[in-house]
Amino acid sequence: MDGQKTPVEETFNKYKESLKPDIEKAVSDKRIAQKGYKDAVRSRQFKNCSFKKAKAAIREYEGLMNHVVATAHQDVVEINTSINKYIKYTGDIKTAFDSVVESLRTAKKSLSEVESTANFLAEVLENSDQSEEQKWLKKEVPNFAPTVKKFAGDTGWADKANDLADDAFEIAVKVIGINASINVESLIPLSTQLQTDITALKEDVKGNMTFSQGEKQKAQQTLDAQNQAQSGTRSIFARARLNLHSLKSLESFVSHPHCDEGSDLQKKTLRELNRLADAVEDSFA
Repeated sequence: MDGQKTPVEETFNKYKESLKPDIEKAVSDKRIAQKGYKDAVRSRQFKNCSFKKAKAAIREYEGLMNHVVATAHQDVVEINTSINKYIKYTGDIKTAFDSVVESLRTAKKSLSEVESTANFLAEVLENSDQSEEQKWLKKEVPNFAPTVKKFAGDTGWADKANDLADDAFEIAVKVIGINASINVESLIPLSTQLQTDITALKEDVKGNMTFSQGEKQKAQQTLDAQNQAQSGTRSIFARARLNLHSLKSLESFVSHPHCDEGSDLQKKTLRELNRLADAVEDSFA
């Protein structure tokens, strides 16, 4: 019938009209799903960035602990050990030089007595008659008179020995003074403060490592949840897109009931639908 639509065409037109709300909703659902997916992607990027920063923070604190704090802490231990040794050595040196000074005092006293005795004997040998004791000494002691003369006088051995003892005494006193001026004990408060500071730093870094590790675990959990959420929104977006595509394809199909440019499948489907429509119509004739 020219100019008149077949029952199939009318049915298709009605169905086409009924598809409009579904298509409009599908367009809206796709737009919402697409926005949700994009929001999920951005959210994942942010959470992944937070996770990376948490990992970087842990690496920083681990590097600080392994390459600075641990080494510095051991350095402080070695410093304290060295200071304690130096204090002991200083005490030992003072004790040793106190003993040396006391020995030098005794030696100087003895050398002074030797020099006085040598000078007295030299004077006796020079200015007095020879007594029986002198004769006996000269006879019994080899080189007695020459030896006495070597010890006596300003250039004698006794005087030179006294000078050496004076020099040694002066050196010992200077060493004792230098040893005292070093004052290694004054380093103890500094070393103690250094030990306190490095211990506090170590505890602070350990605390930050523990905190950062916890933040990393939280960031990991959040990222895992966001990965799942993104996967879900991607599936929702895919379903919405496929649903819209299906409705659009269906609308396109029912918009061309004659299928002039359609596929063989469309033509075959249309012929079958027309046959069924005619059969139904004949059953009510």
